[in-house]
Amino acid sequence: MDQTPKYTMRLDLAPLVVFTIHGDMSLDDIDAMFESWRTVFARKERFVSLSDARGAKSMPSAKERARVAEGIRSIESLSVRYSLGNATIVSSPLIRGALTAIEWIQKPKVASAYFGSMIEGCDWCMGRLSGAGLPTTPGIAAFRAGLVDKGARRTGAA
Repeated sequence: MDQTPKYTMRLDLAPLVVFTIHGDMSLDDIDAMFESWRTVFARKERFVSLSDARGAKSMPSAKERARVAEGIRSIESLSVRYSLGNATIVSSPLIRGALTAIEWIQKPKVASAYFGSMIEGCDWCMGRLSGAGLPTTPGIAAFRAGLVDKGARRTGAA
């Protein structure tokens, strides 16, 4: 059985949380992920999140999608209170478009947007922080500069 972590969560860039998926997630991984999000909310501080979903290689099963929906419902009131929004990085323009269209029909309670590159998502997050009067910390600035150094302007680049 593969024990490789299926996701990581960087909390050292607060008020930016960087969540990265490294592979397809099982039900146990999904449960652990929502526990990780609960630790973010336990801080009782506003934040914005940058989620890199490019590591997921296949569509979650119906059970996995149901578990994610259940997890989202379980943290919804906390998300509304503390989250300034979530930028999700998705490689496929078709999937980005579909996700955006779904949100036109079912407006999320917390701002969200979908991007093809980490820099685009990071810039959106920085704009959300600025709009809320929260600082772009030196750590966030260095993180973004690192994205530039890696050439993350290209869609799909890390």
